[in-house]
Amino acid sequence: MDVSSVIQLKVDFNEKTDMSFTRPTKLVVCNHDIKIEKSWISLYIKLVYILYSIYPEKIPEGMSFDGDGKIDFSNRSKISSMKSPMRIYKGLFLETALSTTKIVSKIKALLDICNLDYSDVIIFYEKKDDIDYVFEDKKSPSSNEFFLFLRDKLYLSDSKCKNYITAINRAENFASTNKLKTSKIYNCYFEDASNTMQILMKNNVFLRSNSKKHNLYKDAFDLFSQCMNYMDKKPYRIPLNCNSTEKEAEYVSDAYDSEENNISPEKTDVNPFESVLEKSFQNGFRLNSIIDTKKFKRSYEELTCSSLDLDSKEIEIKAKEYGFVYDGKLYPVKTILSDKLKQKLHKYIDDSFDSGKTSIYFEALFNEFSDEFLDYNINSPDMLRSYIVFEHGNEYKIDEKQISKKNSVIKNPVDEVRSCLKNHGGLMSKDEIYSALSNLPQKKIDTILWTNYEFVNNGKNEFFDADLIDVSNEQLKSISTLISDTIKSHGFMSGTELVNDFKRKFPKLYEEYSFYSDKGLRDSLKYKLEGRFVFNGNIISDKNLSSSDILNLFVSNRETITLDELESFVSEMNSGINFELIFKYLFRIDEKTFISKNRASFNVDKTDQTIDLFCQNEYIPISSIQNFAMFPDAGFSWNKYLLESYIFLFSKKYCLLNRGFNRNSAIGVIVKKSSGYESFNDLIEDELANSNIELNKETALDYLVDKGYLARRSFSDLEELLGFARAKRNSNKGRF
Repeated sequence: MDVSSVIQLKVDFNEKTDMSFTRPTKLVVCNHDIKIEKSWISLYIKLVYILYSIYPEKIPEGMSFDGDGKIDFSNRSKISSMKSPMRIYKGLFLETALSTTKIVSKIKALLDICNLDYSDVIIFYEKKDDIDYVFEDKKSPSSNEFFLFLRDKLYLSDSKCKNYITAINRAENFASTNKLKTSKIYNCYFEDASNTMQILMKNNVFLRSNSKKHNLYKDAFDLFSQCMNYMDKKPYRIPLNCNSTEKEAEYVSDAYDSEENNISPEKTDVNPFESVLEKSFQNGFRLNSIIDTKKFKRSYEELTCSSLDLDSKEIEIKAKEYGFVYDGKLYPVKTILSDKLKQKLHKYIDDSFDSGKTSIYFEALFNEFSDEFLDYNINSPDMLRSYIVFEHGNEYKIDEKQISKKNSVIKNPVDEVRSCLKNHGGLMSKDEIYSALSNLPQKKIDTILWTNYEFVNNGKNEFFDADLIDVSNEQLKSISTLISDTIKSHGFMSGTELVNDFKRKFPKLYEEYSFYSDKGLRDSLKYKLEGRFVFNGNIISDKNLSSSDILNLFVSNRETITLDELESFVSEMNSGINFELIFKYLFRIDEKTFISKNRASFNVDKTDQTIDLFCQNEYIPISSIQNFAMFPDAGFSWNKYLLESYIFLFSKKYCLLNRGFNRNSAIGVIVKKSSGYESFNDLIEDELANSNIELNKETALDYLVDKGYLARRSFSDLEELLGFARAKRNSNKGRF
């Protein structure tokens, strides 16, 4: 190419420039030269591939890069909404049906999305300046490649594809028979194919044949030029004006898939398509469906009294002008909603933006109109999005989950909740928050409220922003010292203690915020002290402690503790009572009281001998011992709770097997250590096998509760144990 005939330029992303009649010459990404073909489509695909490999989490899927409402990048689920998708990653496709100017616009939007400086991506290009071009040695498409292009890219029927293939074949034969300067079009050097088509279009005999064929040869040549562009052979188009003077091919952009460059020889009247959709496909025209295609043709013929000579792909392409695609179906946009409801929906969106909202989630928008949508076919937020993209895609910026004004800065939902609570200046019920933030889905608001410490739950589903409680740095420092001192002496501090100390130390400040609950005050301080201490429910410490660690600290140095104290403490940690951990330090002397093991004074030998009187076999349920008159003095009145503790902690001869300790009762089995039973399940299996009851679940549960083996009629392993018990019972029968 004669370089002097071309203007060399650099893309300026800050300016809107008409990129027609240009082609890229160089691509530089982050100071690295990237090898490219001199094709905008090729450059665009390669650049998106590079950016996606670096920023996969930033490149949006299923939406537009620049807010024009069209899907630019998607997986297979939305590929039906794209006109010319090209795969760039496994399962990911890029829309390439774009003009050259639009490609540059999309690239600019992508740089903004990835937060890249415009200097990080530099594109040089050249522009035609009325100078002839020299062809490079590239091969034109073969007849097979041309056929695939017509069928798969332009969606022409096989018969039409064959007509154009035959037209090129006959053109080659004419050139060869008449010994024209060149005669090859298929699979030859690009320059030769171009010259052959130009020479033929200046031959009077050939032109008369073309006229008789209703410009079939001219159309075939034009489509073949498009195919050459598409195959990335060379971005040229042959000037097919029959009266043009002989010159080289005209250079144009390779936006071969854009709507304005697509050539279709169809003459079918598609105006009735809208009426067909409205009449016969209110519930959607299923794409790629043989049945629906036949139904469409039949409805068309009934409406127009003429046949529809288009294949399924051609019908779908034309029908998409009158409806939107959702979940594999094409819905007629004109009747999807009433005109009144369309206007109401549109007004609601505009009014929301006018009121200061920067975006509306489709889920929230759908919920707002869900009752009115019941009479129509819009049945989900995603379907509503598809409708709005089709109907108002040019008015708004639309991504996968929300809609916003063009060129607006969308607020983070967390910031919206924060502004809402702070502007309100006090407690807000959840319903009030929902109403004020109607642009956000209620589930999203719930998630934000529960996952951000600064939004404090005051109880009764009322919330406030933690910063509404104004505590000075000096006051926070004093509170921090209080917490540190308590942790040093006890290992932790409870939130209840924190609030009580706050009341005592800052009575005026507490009075000022007395309308907040103690829980609200505690959690506000928790937010302000975040990073200095570790909060686990209502427990504050200087390191990560498990619930067991905290309970261990709580009971390890106690001489006595009540069941009520334990329950109150574990409720602050949102956990249950770990009796086995408590029994490391304490034993239970009655239903409500635990005391230190250091105070135990059992006569173990005499106590075990007394139990021998009750346990004649290998084991006996605790509940079987009701009379404690014969038990030796233990310093405390004997009862089933004291007996449970004795067996579990002090007996030499007996052990305790149970399904866990119970706060309201002493349930378990006193088992001789010499019996060989190692687990509660083994014992229950034997008990059931040797009993006289029918071995089914209901009967077994009644039996085990009545005998004192279980506290309630629930036992997850029972079905399995019943199976073993049946086998053991049958085995025992076989011995006699």
